[in-house]
Amino acid sequence: MPKIQDIFEIPRDAVELLEAIGYLDIEDLPGADTQELLDELVKANNRLVIIPENPTKEIVEEWKNIAAVVTADPRASKREHEQVAPAEEEAPMANEEDVSHEAAAEDSAAEDADTEDADTDTDTDT
Repeated sequence: MPKIQDIFEIPRDAVELLEAIGYLDIEDLPGADTQELLDELVKANNRLVIIPENPTKEIVEEWKNIAAVVTADPRASKREHEQVAPAEEEAPMANEEDVSHEAAAEDSAAEDADTEDADTDTDTDT
């Protein structure tokens, strides 16, 4: 049986809160009464302070809907996560050489500005 922790679309701290009140399996979530679930989540979070703000009824409904989709197609959550991951990998990262060139250019610009200031001071003294 797929676990709630396997749903990438539900934040990790929310998964922890759901697990704290006994919701471990994805299939248990869609059929839960929203208001009862919300009441349990708020009560547990007030005691355990797992997430910064208590969930709202709308958020609980969203989690239930996500779980329903994943229950219908267990590959749905994994598939959506895999589609996002390649885009993250494609983002260019600055390497150390690029950073050191940028720092050298900034240092050079600062030295030029100091030299100009010194030239201006010399001109006004004469």
